[in-house]
Amino acid sequence: MDTAPIILAHEKPFRIGGATFMPASREVQLNGKRSVVEPRVMQLLVALHRASGSVVTKDELLQQCWSGRIVGEDAINRVVSRLRSVSEKQAGKQFRVETITKVGYRLVAAKNFAASLIRPGEGSGLPGLLGRREVMIGGAALSAAAVTSIGWTIQRRNRMPDEARVLIDDARNSLYQFTPDQIENAIGKLRRATQLAPDSGEAWGLLALAYANSSLCVPTDQRAHRFARSEGSRQRAFAIEAYQADALAAELGTRPVFRNWYGHEQRCRSALKRHPDHPVLHVALGHLLLEVGRFDEALPMFEASLRKTPLCVTSLICRINLLSGLGRFEEADAAVAQVFEMMPRHPAIWLNRAHYLSYAGSAAEAVAMIADVGNRPVGIPAWHFDLVAMQANAIASEDQGLIRKTLEHYAEAARRGMIFAESAAMFAAFVGRHDEAFRILNGLYLDPDFSIPDAYSTTEQGMYSLGDRRTDILFRKPLAVIRQDPRFARLTKAIGLNAYWERGRSWSKIVG
Repeated sequence: MDTAPIILAHEKPFRIGGATFMPASREVQLNGKRSVVEPRVMQLLVALHRASGSVVTKDELLQQCWSGRIVGEDAINRVVSRLRSVSEKQAGKQFRVETITKVGYRLVAAKNFAASLIRPGEGSGLPGLLGRREVMIGGAALSAAAVTSIGWTIQRRNRMPDEARVLIDDARNSLYQFTPDQIENAIGKLRRATQLAPDSGEAWGLLALAYANSSLCVPTDQRAHRFARSEGSRQRAFAIEAYQADALAAELGTRPVFRNWYGHEQRCRSALKRHPDHPVLHVALGHLLLEVGRFDEALPMFEASLRKTPLCVTSLICRINLLSGLGRFEEADAAVAQVFEMMPRHPAIWLNRAHYLSYAGSAAEAVAMIADVGNRPVGIPAWHFDLVAMQANAIASEDQGLIRKTLEHYAEAARRGMIFAESAAMFAAFVGRHDEAFRILNGLYLDPDFSIPDAYSTTEQGMYSLGDRRTDILFRKPLAVIRQDPRFARLTKAIGLNAYWERGRSWSKIVG
């Protein structure tokens, strides 16, 4: 059996009884009437038709209809159910799909109808060998069919209720702010959008992405529910629109990255190949390249994202850190000022500016900024502000006693969230406490007993780490002073980065 992935555009039309199926346009013709089916449903029908009555296993269906991607059994069952509905409502019950328990499925033509390919001239009175005139007529007919198909697609897109369109667009903008409140608001809007437009692959795909993002905003015991919701919405999106872009981004967002860099990069590039202009997919690949120190390649990814979504907070912050890491300090300074002017009380932007100023020779300016209590963002506890202020004062004053005190406070804070362990390592390296920096880094990446709570930052900020470890800090400006230390190479080798660089032949592209 041919188990190659089914590309509908390459499949020939076929008949089952009195119904004609045209995979390229996803059309069903019966008694002079045309209707359109979902892409995944047509792929399933083609797979079963290819088998000529033989049983097709679920593994074979995964290869042909999902390109080998692992999906839940419920996803297959849903598509089978929809194909049965096509037979009932669109194909005049010309076939049925029979379940072979614990094996797979097979296509059974009703009333002994044979399933066959349409051959030249069949049903039209044309001879099997077509002349030039017939080819021209056929070409015109195909053009008309293409226009009909395009027209249906446009009509289907325009058929979306205005309220659903507004909800989808507003939810997308909410997701780009990447705060727990905005993500939860986006989920609510998208659930309503899927009710108003249940055949919208975009609505379901974006809902899958929102649920994937929300998994970073809930504790461990609530995460399985969010993943399940994301998976369910993703499968709905793929059933309507194969390889829907937001659904692909959702799939990437639920996979661990740490020590899976190479495979994650291949998945990101594969998704971007299908959707080269999708901003979230640019962010996904940009993050991967940032994590492995390929800053010069990561920067264009985030800049491409910002051309489509100029207020995406993640892209704005990553661009600043990349410019600084690449030594493009004038551009980084300008970017920090511009972003802070646009969103001065966004918690992530405020904290990023405070840290940036501290490490960019403007620690006194950071101290003054932190002291401006009236313009601080909400949602950050007082002790976190105090810790950031202590760091800025220690760097500005170079007071050894204050530096030691700051390191002690960071060591205590590291038990509250991963961001504090990362900040402690960067601060220790920057102020010349290299042994302390390596102690923290080795604990963070290699010591299973280096216990860090599930929270990424503070409980009040509501962001969680998924148990993953970020490696982008290894290539950030504050750690530049220890990257020449032999212990740094031993660390990157131990966590698998060297193997990734060798496999991708990307040694020359790593930040020095």
